[in-house]
Amino acid sequence: KIETLYDKKIKAYILKRAEKSKTDFEKDKEQKKKTLERKVNDYVAFNGSYNRTFKFLAPDSSTAYIKVKSFSRTYSEKFYKETFAKIKNAKAKYLIIDIRNNYGGSLDEINNLYSYLASEPFTLIKRSQVTSKSSPLKTNYFRKSNALNYTFKSLLYPAFLVSQTMNTYKKDSIVYYKMKADRETQPQKDAFHGKVFVLINGGSFSASSIIAAKLKNDKLATLVGEETGGANDGTIAGFYSYQKLPHSKISLPIGLALVQPNISFTNTERGVIPDVTITENIQDILDKKDRQMEWVMKKIVNEKNGK
Repeated sequence: KIETLYDKKIKAYILKRAEKSKTDFEKDKEQKKKTLERKVNDYVAFNGSYNRTFKFLAPDSSTAYIKVKSFSRTYSEKFYKETFAKIKNAKAKYLIIDIRNNYGGSLDEINNLYSYLASEPFTLIKRSQVTSKSSPLKTNYFRKSNALNYTFKSLLYPAFLVSQTMNTYKKDSIVYYKMKADRETQPQKDAFHGKVFVLINGGSFSASSIIAAKLKNDKLATLVGEETGGANDGTIAGFYSYQKLPHSKISLPIGLALVQPNISFTNTERGVIPDVTITENIQDILDKKDRQMEWVMKKIVNEKNGK
């Protein structure tokens, strides 16, 4: 109730809260669903696409497809948990994981993804090497910090120093850095045990190469496509020191840890070589023709038909 005084007259008005219609409630519900979907699939605003996507490619849901553009880790645990639960419920027999043009990212995410493909306990990577115990402290802790963030980070800096120092240790004259992915991990209860195809190419780097090399070594997947851009036997990554180049002023990330998949090394100084090599040419790109995916789908159809 509101009373007003105008021209020596008092008037009272009763205000009522507008009630939402059923349509409004449905719109709100749909918006919340879209917001959660964007988080779980890691929505990238600048290009209006999702970092992770999942779908069934066959009407009978026998073939599942996961595309990961970058292992960002953002909401990745929820994504894989929900995705592999759907795959298990659908009793899918084939799974295609597309990591073409995936430049890498989080070791924790690929370790989690691998746990949905493994049938027994595994260790994803070997112990990561650093040049000295001080290497983890060269990671530009205050990089891209505004005044407020700088103040907050300053308070946490002592804990950061202790944590990074505690994670390094020396053995046989080599300094190592502890990571979650270098410890034994158990398979997930909804782990997939059907046939796995992994699509790779020259744009697959870092974490993409590590998981591809591990899957190939453990014979858990058939790799299809082209040699990865990242090395088969490891990568210099883990964490970075950003250095500004003197003339171009470009901020260049320098990896500080040697991260290697827990495999028998090939010692070839090459990327991960696919089991089935199918090259892509300029005309394929212009025609939007995906020869690698076509090969996999044809292979699946032939297997279903007993060929």
